[in-house]
Amino acid sequence: KTGAAAGITVKFAKGKGYTTLWGVKDADDVTNASKVVDFAALGHDANRDTFYEAKIPLSAIGNPNIEASGIGVMLHQGEFSPVDSIPNDPATSDTPGVSESNSPKEWGDTDLLTVPFARIGK
Repeated sequence: KTGAAAGITVKFAKGKGYTTLWGVKDADDVTNASKVVDFAALGHDANRDTFYEAKIPLSAIGNPNIEASGIGVMLHQGEFSPVDSIPNDPATSDTPGVSESNSPKEWGDTDLLTVPFARIGK
């Protein structure tokens, strides 16, 4: 089935849902607390932010009994190599540096995610 045939819908819009936006300027500094900055205070343009919402009917994934057995969820953006995931998997930040195109080298490798999914239900 296609996503549409399964009843899966995805929406997105520009906007922000924060007053502070903490992070590091360089992904290679992710473990260095002294490099953490508030991007909102530095003038981050919220027009560059996008919020996504996905609606996946339980029937599209086999009608699991979430209350009895739960379901695992992991979010990431990217094909083979996201730069981060929720829950965080260190595989998404294990390739430091910048490529010739000024993109993170992390985007160019293939990540084998091993961290357990976030659990909803039991």
